[in-house]
Amino acid sequence: MNKKIVALLVLICLLAGVLSACGKDKEINIIYPIVSDPECVDPQIAETDSAKLIVQNCMEGLVRIGSDGKILPGVAEKWEVSEDGLTYTFHLRSDTNWQTLRSHKNVLGEDYAEKFNTKVTAQDVVFGIRRALRPETKAEDAYLLFPIKNAEKVYEGSANEKNLGISAPDDSTVVIELQRAYPDLLRVLTYPMCMPCNEEFFEATGAKYGLELKYTLCNGPFYIGKWVSDGSLTLYKNEGYKGSAAVGAQAVYLNINANEQQRISKFNQGDYNVISLTAEQYGSIKKSDEINVLSSNNITEAFIFNFNDKYLSNDNIRKALIHATDVSDFSKDGNTNLCKGLVPDSCRWGESSYRDTVGKVNLPVYSADTASNYFKKGLDELDTTNISVTILCPEKYRNSTIRAIQRWEEVFGLSITVSVKATEREDIEKAVADGDYQIALYSLAADDDSALKFLNRFNSQSDDNFAKFEDADYDKLISDCMSQSAGENICSSCKYAEQFLVNNGIVYPVFYESSYIAFSGDANGVYAIAGLTVPDFSLRKAAKQ
Repeated sequence: MNKKIVALLVLICLLAGVLSACGKDKEINIIYPIVSDPECVDPQIAETDSAKLIVQNCMEGLVRIGSDGKILPGVAEKWEVSEDGLTYTFHLRSDTNWQTLRSHKNVLGEDYAEKFNTKVTAQDVVFGIRRALRPETKAEDAYLLFPIKNAEKVYEGSANEKNLGISAPDDSTVVIELQRAYPDLLRVLTYPMCMPCNEEFFEATGAKYGLELKYTLCNGPFYIGKWVSDGSLTLYKNEGYKGSAAVGAQAVYLNINANEQQRISKFNQGDYNVISLTAEQYGSIKKSDEINVLSSNNITEAFIFNFNDKYLSNDNIRKALIHATDVSDFSKDGNTNLCKGLVPDSCRWGESSYRDTVGKVNLPVYSADTASNYFKKGLDELDTTNISVTILCPEKYRNSTIRAIQRWEEVFGLSITVSVKATEREDIEKAVADGDYQIALYSLAADDDSALKFLNRFNSQSDDNFAKFEDADYDKLISDCMSQSAGENICSSCKYAEQFLVNNGIVYPVFYESSYIAFSGDANGVYAIAGLTVPDFSLRKAAKQ
Protein backbone atom coordinates (compact mmCIF):
# COMPACT_ATOMS: atom_id res chain seq x y z
CA MET A 1 0.00 0.00 0.00
CA ASN A 2 2.87 2.36 0.78
CA LYS A 3 3.98 2.14 -2.81
CA LYS A 4 0.55 3.10 -4.04
CA ILE A 5 0.33 5.96 -1.64
CA VAL A 6 3.16 7.61 -3.37
CA ALA A 7 2.10 6.45 -6.69
CA LEU A 8 -0.79 8.61 -5.87
CA LEU A 9 1.35 11.34 -4.68
CA VAL A 10 3.78 10.43 -6.89
CA LEU A 11 1.78 10.67 -9.86
CA ILE A 12 -0.24 13.69 -9.38
CA CYS A 13 1.28 16.37 -7.72
CA LEU A 14 3.45 19.21 -7.38
CA LEU A 15 2.79 20.79 -4.06
CA ALA A 16 3.05 24.37 -3.52
CA GLY A 17 3.60 27.42 -1.65
CA VAL A 18 3.41 30.88 -3.10
CA LEU A 19 -0.09 31.78 -2.35
CA SER A 20 -1.64 35.17 -2.61
CA ALA A 21 -3.93 34.51 0.33
CA CYS A 22 -0.93 34.15 2.59
CA GLY A 23 0.65 37.47 1.74
CA LYS A 24 4.05 38.03 0.26
CA ASP A 25 5.82 38.55 3.57
CA LYS A 26 4.40 35.58 5.42
CA GLU A 27 6.76 32.68 5.88
CA ILE A 28 5.22 29.54 4.43
CA ASN A 29 6.15 26.15 5.81
CA ILE A 30 5.01 22.75 4.60
CA ILE A 31 4.53 19.88 7.05
CA TYR A 32 4.21 16.58 5.26
CA PRO A 33 4.37 12.98 6.54
CA ILE A 34 6.53 10.36 4.87
CA VAL A 35 6.21 6.67 5.60
CA SER A 36 9.88 5.84 6.15
CA ASP A 37 13.39 7.23 6.44
CA PRO A 38 14.89 7.66 2.95
CA GLU A 39 18.06 5.82 4.08
CA CYS A 40 19.96 6.92 0.96
CA VAL A 41 19.33 9.97 -1.23
CA ASP A 42 21.92 9.20 -3.90
CA PRO A 43 19.91 10.27 -6.99
CA GLN A 44 21.29 7.56 -9.24
CA ILE A 45 20.08 4.77 -6.94
CA ALA A 46 17.13 6.40 -5.16
CA GLU A 47 14.53 3.63 -4.85
CA THR A 48 12.22 4.41 -1.95
CA ASP A 49 9.37 6.86 -2.22
CA SER A 50 10.95 9.04 0.48
CA ALA A 51 14.31 9.15 -1.31
CA LYS A 52 12.70 10.06 -4.63
CA LEU A 53 10.70 12.83 -2.97
CA ILE A 54 13.86 14.41 -1.60
CA VAL A 55 15.78 14.08 -4.86
CA GLN A 56 12.88 15.63 -6.77
CA ASN A 57 12.91 18.68 -4.52
CA CYS A 58 16.59 19.07 -3.80
CA MET A 59 18.13 18.29 -7.17
CA GLU A 60 17.68 19.69 -10.65
CA GLY A 61 18.68 18.09 -13.94
CA LEU A 62 19.02 19.50 -17.42
CA VAL A 63 15.26 20.05 -17.61
CA ARG A 64 12.21 19.90 -15.33
CA ILE A 65 8.45 19.50 -15.77
CA GLY A 66 6.07 22.44 -15.65
CA SER A 67 2.55 22.62 -14.27
CA ASP A 68 1.04 21.77 -17.66
CA GLY A 69 3.30 18.78 -18.18
CA LYS A 70 5.53 20.71 -20.57
CA ILE A 71 9.30 20.61 -20.35
CA LEU A 72 10.94 23.64 -18.74
CA PRO A 73 14.59 24.67 -18.44
CA GLY A 74 16.50 23.17 -15.53
CA VAL A 75 20.25 23.66 -15.27
CA ALA A 76 20.07 23.97 -19.06
CA GLU A 77 18.66 27.33 -20.12
CA LYS A 78 18.09 26.19 -23.71
CA TRP A 79 18.68 23.26 -26.04
CA GLU A 80 18.57 22.30 -29.71
CA VAL A 81 17.59 19.03 -31.38
CA SER A 82 19.04 18.02 -34.75
CA GLU A 83 16.69 17.54 -37.69
CA ASP A 84 17.03 13.75 -37.52
CA GLY A 85 16.25 13.79 -33.78
CA LEU A 86 19.51 12.01 -32.92
CA THR A 87 21.52 14.82 -31.31
CA TYR A 88 20.49 17.01 -28.38
CA THR A 89 22.70 19.96 -27.43
CA PHE A 90 22.08 21.59 -24.04
CA HIS A 91 23.45 24.95 -22.93
CA LEU A 92 23.78 25.33 -19.16
CA ARG A 93 22.93 28.43 -17.17
CA SER A 94 25.85 30.33 -15.71
CA ASP A 95 24.16 30.85 -12.33
CA THR A 96 23.45 27.27 -11.21
CA ASN A 97 25.43 26.17 -8.16
CA TRP A 98 25.83 23.44 -5.57
CA GLN A 99 24.65 24.32 -2.06
CA THR A 100 27.45 23.64 0.40
CA LEU A 101 26.98 22.93 4.12
CA ARG A 102 29.19 23.45 7.16
CA SER A 103 29.34 19.69 7.58
CA HIS A 104 31.05 19.42 4.19
CA LYS A 105 34.32 20.33 5.88
CA ASN A 106 34.32 16.75 7.15
CA VAL A 107 34.20 15.54 3.55
CA LEU A 108 36.06 18.17 1.52
CA GLY A 109 38.38 19.54 4.19
CA GLU A 110 38.48 22.67 6.34
CA ASP A 111 39.21 24.91 3.36
CA TYR A 112 36.31 23.61 1.26
CA ALA A 113 34.70 27.07 1.03
CA GLU A 114 37.75 28.42 -0.81
CA LYS A 115 38.76 25.40 -2.87
CA PHE A 116 35.56 23.59 -3.86
CA ASN A 117 34.07 24.80 -7.15
CA THR A 118 30.34 25.17 -6.49
CA LYS A 119 29.39 25.79 -10.12
CA VAL A 120 27.28 23.02 -11.68
CA THR A 121 29.09 22.09 -14.88
CA ALA A 122 28.42 19.97 -17.93
CA GLN A 123 30.88 17.42 -16.54
CA ASP A 124 28.58 16.98 -13.51
CA VAL A 125 25.70 16.10 -15.82
CA VAL A 126 27.80 13.67 -17.83
CA PHE A 127 29.15 11.97 -14.70
CA GLY A 128 25.65 11.57 -13.24
CA ILE A 129 24.24 9.83 -16.32
CA ARG A 130 27.35 7.69 -16.69
CA ARG A 131 26.90 6.57 -13.09
CA ALA A 132 23.27 5.69 -13.77
CA LEU A 133 24.37 3.32 -16.53
CA ARG A 134 27.26 1.66 -14.71
CA PRO A 135 26.51 -2.04 -14.11
CA GLU A 136 27.43 -1.71 -10.43
CA THR A 137 25.04 1.20 -9.87
CA LYS A 138 21.97 -0.83 -10.85
CA ALA A 139 19.77 2.24 -11.39
CA GLU A 140 16.25 0.83 -11.52
CA ASP A 141 15.16 2.89 -14.54
CA ALA A 142 18.44 2.67 -16.48
CA TYR A 143 16.75 0.92 -19.41
CA LEU A 144 14.87 4.15 -20.16
CA LEU A 145 18.25 5.58 -21.22
CA PHE A 146 19.07 2.76 -23.66
CA PRO A 147 18.26 4.90 -26.73
CA ILE A 148 21.46 6.85 -25.95
CA LYS A 149 24.31 5.64 -28.13
CA ASN A 150 26.05 2.62 -26.51
CA ALA A 151 23.96 2.95 -23.32
CA GLU A 152 22.80 -0.67 -23.31
CA LYS A 153 26.34 -1.93 -23.90
CA VAL A 154 27.67 0.23 -21.06
CA TYR A 155 24.95 -1.08 -18.76
CA GLU A 156 25.79 -4.67 -19.69
CA GLY A 157 29.50 -4.03 -19.12
CA SER A 158 30.50 -4.69 -22.74
CA ALA A 159 31.48 -1.07 -23.52
CA ASN A 160 33.48 1.56 -21.67
CA GLU A 161 31.39 4.43 -20.29
CA LYS A 162 33.64 6.84 -22.17
CA ASN A 163 31.99 5.53 -25.34
CA LEU A 164 28.54 6.50 -24.05
CA GLY A 165 26.77 9.00 -26.27
CA ILE A 166 27.00 11.91 -23.84
CA SER A 167 29.80 14.44 -23.72
CA ALA A 168 30.79 17.84 -22.37
CA PRO A 169 32.65 19.85 -25.05
CA ASP A 170 33.04 22.59 -22.45
CA ASP A 171 31.81 23.46 -18.94
CA SER A 172 28.49 24.81 -20.16
CA THR A 173 27.57 22.42 -22.99
CA VAL A 174 26.18 18.86 -22.87
CA VAL A 175 25.71 16.83 -26.05
CA ILE A 176 23.62 13.65 -26.07
CA GLU A 177 23.77 11.39 -29.12
CA LEU A 178 21.07 8.80 -29.71
CA GLN A 179 21.14 5.59 -31.70
CA ARG A 180 17.48 6.13 -32.61
CA ALA A 181 15.05 9.00 -32.31
CA TYR A 182 13.54 9.14 -28.82
CA PRO A 183 10.80 11.76 -28.38
CA ASP A 184 10.52 10.83 -24.70
CA LEU A 185 14.12 11.74 -23.88
CA LEU A 186 13.47 15.14 -22.29
CA ARG A 187 10.88 13.72 -19.91
CA VAL A 188 13.21 10.86 -18.91
CA LEU A 189 15.94 13.43 -18.19
CA THR A 190 13.76 14.74 -15.33
CA TYR A 191 14.06 11.37 -13.51
CA PRO A 192 16.27 11.13 -10.38
CA MET A 193 18.87 8.95 -12.10
CA CYS A 194 19.61 11.79 -14.54
CA MET A 195 20.49 14.36 -11.89
CA PRO A 196 24.00 15.86 -12.03
CA CYS A 197 26.66 14.45 -9.72
CA ASN A 198 29.86 16.28 -8.80
CA GLU A 199 32.64 13.71 -9.25
CA GLU A 200 35.02 15.39 -6.80
CA PHE A 201 32.43 15.38 -4.03
CA PHE A 202 31.28 11.84 -4.90
CA GLU A 203 34.81 10.47 -4.62
CA ALA A 204 35.41 12.39 -1.39
CA THR A 205 32.47 10.65 0.30
CA GLY A 206 34.28 7.32 0.12
CA ALA A 207 31.29 5.28 -1.13
CA LYS A 208 28.92 6.98 1.34
CA TYR A 209 27.30 9.39 -1.11
CA GLY A 210 23.76 10.20 0.00
CA LEU A 211 23.87 8.16 3.22
CA GLU A 212 24.07 11.06 5.69
CA LEU A 213 23.53 14.81 5.64
CA LYS A 214 27.23 15.58 5.22
CA TYR A 215 27.39 13.25 2.23
CA THR A 216 24.67 15.08 0.31
CA LEU A 217 25.16 17.86 -2.23
CA CYS A 218 22.12 19.66 -3.65
CA ASN A 219 21.53 22.06 -6.53
CA GLY A 220 17.72 22.29 -6.63
CA PRO A 221 15.01 24.58 -5.20
CA PHE A 222 15.60 23.12 -1.72
CA TYR A 223 18.47 21.49 0.14
CA ILE A 224 18.55 19.09 3.07
CA GLY A 225 19.28 21.13 6.19
CA LYS A 226 18.51 18.55 8.89
CA TRP A 227 18.32 14.78 8.86
CA VAL A 228 17.42 12.91 12.02
CA SER A 229 17.50 9.21 11.18
CA ASP A 230 14.09 7.54 11.72
CA GLY A 231 12.70 10.86 12.92
CA SER A 232 12.42 13.72 10.48
CA LEU A 233 14.07 15.69 7.73
CA THR A 234 13.94 19.40 7.00
CA LEU A 235 14.35 20.88 3.56
CA TYR A 236 15.22 24.57 3.40
CA LYS A 237 14.66 26.95 0.52
CA ASN A 238 17.81 27.31 -1.53
CA GLU A 239 18.27 31.08 -1.62
CA GLY A 240 20.89 30.71 -4.34
CA TYR A 241 18.57 28.82 -6.67
CA LYS A 242 17.97 30.76 -9.91
CA GLY A 243 16.03 28.20 -11.93
CA SER A 244 12.52 28.16 -13.37
CA ALA A 245 10.75 26.81 -10.25
CA ALA A 246 9.04 29.56 -8.25
CA VAL A 247 9.88 28.56 -4.70
CA GLY A 248 7.51 29.97 -2.10
CA ALA A 249 8.00 27.77 0.97
CA GLN A 250 10.81 28.63 3.32
CA ALA A 251 10.96 25.12 4.75
CA VAL A 252 9.48 21.66 4.23
CA TYR A 253 9.25 19.50 7.34
CA LEU A 254 9.13 15.80 6.49
CA ASN A 255 7.88 13.86 9.50
CA ILE A 256 8.38 10.10 9.42
CA ASN A 257 5.11 8.42 10.35
CA ALA A 258 4.26 4.90 9.23
CA ASN A 259 0.88 4.87 10.98
CA GLU A 260 -1.82 5.42 8.37
CA GLN A 261 -4.61 6.39 10.76
CA GLN A 262 -2.33 8.68 12.72
CA ARG A 263 -1.30 10.51 9.56
CA ILE A 264 -4.93 11.17 8.70
CA SER A 265 -5.74 12.22 12.26
CA LYS A 266 -2.84 14.67 12.37
CA PHE A 267 -3.94 16.20 9.08
CA ASN A 268 -7.48 16.63 10.37
CA GLN A 269 -6.09 18.27 13.51
CA GLY A 270 -3.90 20.65 11.52
CA ASP A 271 -0.55 19.12 12.52
CA TYR A 272 0.15 18.34 8.85
CA ASN A 273 -0.92 20.68 6.07
CA VAL A 274 -0.36 18.28 3.18
CA ILE A 275 -1.20 14.59 2.96
CA SER A 276 -1.47 11.95 0.27
CA LEU A 277 -4.46 9.61 0.25
CA THR A 278 -5.72 6.45 -1.35
CA ALA A 279 -9.33 6.23 -2.49
CA GLU A 280 -10.31 4.56 0.79
CA GLN A 281 -8.45 7.11 2.92
CA TYR A 282 -9.99 10.06 1.11
CA GLY A 283 -13.27 9.56 2.92
CA SER A 284 -11.53 9.88 6.28
CA ILE A 285 -10.38 13.49 5.97
CA LYS A 286 -12.65 16.25 7.11
CA LYS A 287 -14.10 18.43 4.38
CA SER A 288 -14.13 22.20 4.66
CA ASP A 289 -13.59 25.33 2.61
CA GLU A 290 -10.05 25.45 4.00
CA ILE A 291 -9.10 22.09 2.50
CA ASN A 292 -8.42 21.58 -1.19
CA VAL A 293 -8.07 18.19 -2.83
CA LEU A 294 -6.63 17.14 -6.17
CA SER A 295 -6.98 13.72 -7.76
CA SER A 296 -5.18 11.69 -10.40
CA ASN A 297 -6.21 8.57 -12.32
CA ASN A 298 -2.98 6.71 -11.65
CA ILE A 299 -4.38 3.28 -10.73
CA THR A 300 -5.88 0.60 -12.93
CA GLU A 301 -8.22 -1.81 -11.17
CA ALA A 302 -7.90 -5.07 -13.06
CA PHE A 303 -8.63 -8.76 -12.75
CA ILE A 304 -5.41 -10.76 -12.58
CA PHE A 305 -5.18 -14.53 -12.80
CA ASN A 306 -2.89 -17.02 -11.08
CA PHE A 307 -1.19 -18.95 -13.87
CA ASN A 308 -0.10 -21.68 -11.50
CA ASP A 309 -3.72 -22.54 -10.70
CA LYS A 310 -4.88 -25.80 -12.25
CA TYR A 311 -7.85 -24.11 -13.92
CA LEU A 312 -6.57 -20.63 -14.66
CA SER A 313 -3.40 -21.85 -16.30
CA ASN A 314 -5.68 -22.68 -19.22
CA ASP A 315 -5.86 -19.85 -21.78
CA ASN A 316 -9.42 -20.64 -22.83
CA ILE A 317 -10.77 -20.64 -19.28
CA ARG A 318 -9.30 -17.18 -18.65
CA LYS A 319 -10.64 -15.83 -21.92
CA ALA A 320 -14.05 -17.31 -21.15
CA LEU A 321 -14.22 -15.54 -17.79
CA ILE A 322 -13.15 -12.25 -19.36
CA HIS A 323 -15.79 -12.42 -22.11
CA ALA A 324 -18.41 -13.27 -19.49
CA THR A 325 -17.60 -10.08 -17.58
CA ASP A 326 -19.63 -6.93 -18.19
CA VAL A 327 -17.56 -4.00 -16.90
CA SER A 328 -20.68 -1.85 -16.76
CA ASP A 329 -21.55 -3.78 -13.58
CA PHE A 330 -18.81 -1.77 -11.86
CA SER A 331 -20.13 1.59 -13.06
CA LYS A 332 -23.35 0.99 -11.12
CA ASP A 333 -21.39 1.70 -7.93
CA GLY A 334 -19.97 4.95 -9.23
CA ASN A 335 -16.86 3.57 -10.93
CA THR A 336 -17.69 5.31 -14.17
CA ASN A 337 -14.14 5.83 -15.45
CA LEU A 338 -13.96 2.53 -17.33
CA CYS A 339 -10.62 1.54 -18.77
CA LYS A 340 -9.48 2.49 -22.25
CA GLY A 341 -6.45 0.26 -21.86
CA LEU A 342 -4.24 -1.23 -19.18
CA VAL A 343 -1.93 1.77 -18.70
CA PRO A 344 -3.64 4.44 -16.52
CA ASP A 345 -4.42 7.95 -17.70
CA SER A 346 -1.63 9.51 -15.65
CA CYS A 347 1.16 8.07 -17.81
CA ARG A 348 2.71 10.33 -20.41
CA TRP A 349 4.65 10.20 -23.64
CA GLY A 350 6.90 13.18 -24.05
CA GLU A 351 4.79 16.23 -23.21
CA SER A 352 1.51 14.53 -24.04
CA SER A 353 -0.79 11.97 -22.47
CA TYR A 354 0.25 8.43 -23.38
CA ARG A 355 -3.36 7.36 -23.81
CA ASP A 356 -4.22 10.34 -26.02
CA THR A 357 -1.15 9.54 -28.11
CA VAL A 358 -1.79 5.84 -28.71
CA GLY A 359 -5.59 5.72 -28.43
CA LYS A 360 -7.74 3.01 -26.90
CA VAL A 361 -6.81 -0.64 -26.63
CA ASN A 362 -9.37 -3.11 -28.02
CA LEU A 363 -10.72 -4.58 -24.81
CA PRO A 364 -12.89 -7.72 -24.83
CA VAL A 365 -16.61 -7.03 -24.56
CA TYR A 366 -19.29 -9.08 -22.87
CA SER A 367 -20.50 -11.92 -25.09
CA ALA A 368 -22.23 -14.97 -23.62
CA ASP A 369 -21.74 -16.98 -26.83
CA THR A 370 -18.03 -16.20 -27.12
CA ALA A 371 -17.52 -16.92 -23.42
CA SER A 372 -19.39 -20.25 -23.69
CA ASN A 373 -17.28 -21.37 -26.66
CA TYR A 374 -14.00 -20.58 -24.87
CA PHE A 375 -15.27 -22.25 -21.70
CA LYS A 376 -16.22 -25.49 -23.47
CA LYS A 377 -12.79 -25.67 -25.10
CA GLY A 378 -11.13 -25.07 -21.74
CA LEU A 379 -13.12 -27.78 -19.99
CA ASP A 380 -12.28 -30.25 -22.75
CA GLU A 381 -8.57 -29.41 -22.50
CA LEU A 382 -8.67 -29.80 -18.71
CA ASP A 383 -10.69 -33.01 -19.05
CA THR A 384 -13.26 -31.85 -16.52
CA THR A 385 -16.93 -30.86 -16.46
CA ASN A 386 -16.74 -28.05 -13.89
CA ILE A 387 -14.37 -25.69 -12.14
CA SER A 388 -14.40 -23.69 -8.90
CA VAL A 389 -12.77 -20.29 -8.42
CA THR A 390 -12.51 -17.68 -5.68
CA ILE A 391 -12.11 -13.98 -6.39
CA LEU A 392 -10.31 -11.68 -3.95
CA CYS A 393 -11.49 -8.09 -4.04
CA PRO A 394 -11.32 -4.96 -1.88
CA GLU A 395 -14.28 -4.57 0.48
CA LYS A 396 -15.18 -1.38 -1.38
CA TYR A 397 -15.89 -3.35 -4.58
CA ARG A 398 -17.67 -6.34 -3.06
CA ASN A 399 -21.08 -5.60 -4.61
CA SER A 400 -19.68 -4.88 -8.07
CA THR A 401 -17.66 -8.09 -8.02
CA ILE A 402 -20.67 -10.13 -6.90
CA ARG A 403 -22.69 -8.74 -9.81
CA ALA A 404 -19.88 -9.74 -12.16
CA ILE A 405 -19.76 -13.35 -10.98
CA GLN A 406 -23.51 -13.64 -11.18
CA ARG A 407 -23.09 -13.22 -14.93
CA TRP A 408 -20.52 -16.01 -14.90
CA GLU A 409 -23.02 -18.27 -13.23
CA GLU A 410 -25.68 -17.26 -15.76
CA VAL A 411 -23.39 -18.04 -18.70
CA PHE A 412 -21.68 -21.20 -17.43
CA GLY A 413 -24.42 -22.61 -15.21
CA LEU A 414 -23.52 -25.58 -13.02
CA SER A 415 -20.14 -25.89 -14.73
CA ILE A 416 -18.69 -23.21 -12.45
CA THR A 417 -18.72 -22.54 -8.72
CA VAL A 418 -17.64 -19.01 -7.80
CA SER A 419 -17.12 -17.30 -4.46
CA VAL A 420 -16.06 -13.78 -3.55
CA LYS A 421 -13.76 -12.96 -0.66
CA ALA A 422 -13.72 -9.25 0.19
CA THR A 423 -10.72 -8.11 2.22
CA GLU A 424 -8.18 -5.31 2.69
CA ARG A 425 -5.92 -4.30 -0.20
CA GLU A 426 -2.84 -5.19 1.84
CA ASP A 427 -4.16 -8.73 2.25
CA ILE A 428 -4.77 -9.02 -1.48
CA GLU A 429 -1.26 -7.79 -2.24
CA LYS A 430 0.23 -10.33 0.14
CA ALA A 431 -1.88 -13.16 -1.28
CA VAL A 432 -0.79 -12.31 -4.82
CA ALA A 433 2.86 -11.98 -3.79
CA ASP A 434 2.65 -15.40 -2.09
CA GLY A 435 0.81 -16.93 -5.04
CA ASP A 436 -2.04 -17.81 -2.69
CA TYR A 437 -4.98 -16.78 -4.89
CA GLN A 438 -6.89 -17.71 -8.03
CA ILE A 439 -8.34 -14.41 -9.28
CA ALA A 440 -7.94 -10.97 -7.74
CA LEU A 441 -9.32 -7.53 -8.45
CA TYR A 442 -5.92 -5.88 -8.10
CA SER A 443 -4.81 -2.26 -7.93
CA LEU A 444 -2.07 -1.64 -10.50
CA ALA A 445 -0.58 1.71 -9.51
CA ALA A 446 1.72 3.69 -11.78
CA ASP A 447 4.83 4.49 -9.75
CA ASP A 448 5.63 7.36 -12.10
CA ASP A 449 4.56 8.64 -15.50
CA SER A 450 6.26 6.00 -17.67
CA ALA A 451 4.02 3.64 -19.66
CA LEU A 452 7.01 1.41 -20.42
CA LYS A 453 7.87 1.07 -16.76
CA PHE A 454 4.23 0.29 -15.95
CA LEU A 455 4.21 -2.52 -18.52
CA ASN A 456 7.63 -3.81 -17.49
CA ARG A 457 6.09 -5.23 -14.29
CA PHE A 458 4.82 -8.17 -16.36
CA ASN A 459 8.34 -8.88 -17.66
CA SER A 460 9.65 -12.09 -16.10
CA GLN A 461 13.04 -10.39 -15.58
CA SER A 462 11.57 -7.46 -13.67
CA ASP A 463 11.94 -7.12 -9.91
CA ASP A 464 8.42 -5.66 -9.94
CA ASN A 465 6.82 -8.76 -11.47
CA PHE A 466 4.25 -9.01 -8.69
CA ALA A 467 2.22 -11.80 -10.34
CA LYS A 468 5.25 -13.97 -11.20
CA PHE A 469 4.08 -13.93 -14.81
CA GLU A 470 6.38 -15.54 -17.38
CA ASP A 471 5.97 -15.40 -21.13
CA ALA A 472 8.88 -15.41 -23.56
CA ASP A 473 6.93 -13.55 -26.26
CA TYR A 474 5.96 -10.77 -23.87
CA ASP A 475 9.51 -10.54 -22.54
CA LYS A 476 10.72 -10.01 -26.10
CA LEU A 477 8.12 -7.29 -26.68
CA ILE A 478 9.38 -5.36 -23.67
CA SER A 479 13.01 -6.03 -24.51
CA ASP A 480 12.43 -4.63 -28.01
CA CYS A 481 10.85 -1.52 -26.48
CA MET A 482 13.93 -1.02 -24.31
CA SER A 483 16.43 -1.59 -27.09
CA GLN A 484 16.79 -0.18 -30.57
CA SER A 485 14.58 -2.94 -32.03
CA ALA A 486 11.50 -0.76 -31.59
CA GLY A 487 13.05 2.02 -33.64
CA GLU A 488 11.08 5.24 -33.28
CA ASN A 489 7.91 3.36 -32.38
CA ILE A 490 8.38 2.72 -28.66
CA CYS A 491 5.03 4.29 -27.90
CA SER A 492 3.06 2.14 -30.35
CA SER A 493 5.06 -0.89 -29.20
CA CYS A 494 3.87 -0.22 -25.66
CA LYS A 495 0.29 -0.23 -26.90
CA TYR A 496 0.95 -3.55 -28.63
CA ALA A 497 2.25 -4.92 -25.32
CA GLU A 498 -0.97 -3.76 -23.63
CA GLN A 499 -3.00 -5.53 -26.32
CA PHE A 500 -0.93 -8.69 -25.91
CA LEU A 501 -1.67 -8.89 -22.19
CA VAL A 502 -5.39 -8.40 -22.76
CA ASN A 503 -5.72 -10.69 -25.79
CA ASN A 504 -4.03 -13.55 -23.97
CA GLY A 505 -6.22 -13.23 -20.91
CA ILE A 506 -3.28 -12.33 -18.70
CA VAL A 507 -4.95 -9.31 -17.16
CA TYR A 508 -8.31 -7.65 -17.67
CA PRO A 509 -8.44 -3.90 -16.93
CA VAL A 510 -11.83 -2.79 -15.59
CA PHE A 511 -11.77 0.82 -14.38
CA TYR A 512 -9.39 3.56 -13.29
CA GLU A 513 -9.10 4.55 -9.65
CA SER A 514 -7.93 7.88 -8.31
CA SER A 515 -5.34 8.82 -5.74
CA TYR A 516 -5.62 12.08 -3.87
CA ILE A 517 -3.61 14.80 -2.26
CA ALA A 518 -5.14 17.19 0.25
CA PHE A 519 -3.72 20.50 1.44
CA SER A 520 -4.81 23.08 3.94
CA GLY A 521 -3.64 26.14 5.83
CA ASP A 522 -0.47 27.65 4.43
CA ALA A 523 -0.38 24.99 1.74
CA ASN A 524 -3.41 26.49 0.04
CA GLY A 525 -2.01 26.49 -3.47
CA VAL A 526 -1.07 23.60 -5.67
CA TYR A 527 -0.62 22.61 -9.26
CA ALA A 528 -0.79 19.09 -10.56
CA ILE A 529 1.43 17.32 -13.04
CA ALA A 530 0.11 13.97 -14.18
CA GLY A 531 2.56 11.17 -13.59
CA LEU A 532 5.11 12.81 -11.33
CA THR A 533 6.65 10.28 -9.00
CA VAL A 534 6.72 12.52 -5.96
CA PRO A 535 5.41 15.87 -4.73
CA ASP A 536 7.41 18.88 -5.81
CA PHE A 537 7.30 21.56 -3.17
CA SER A 538 8.13 24.34 -5.61
CA LEU A 539 4.79 25.86 -4.84
CA ARG A 540 2.41 27.69 -7.09
CA LYS A 541 -1.12 28.95 -6.80
CA ALA A 542 -4.03 27.11 -8.39
CA ALA A 543 -7.78 27.44 -8.40
CA LYS A 544 -9.61 25.57 -5.70
CA GLN A 545 -11.13 22.26 -6.78
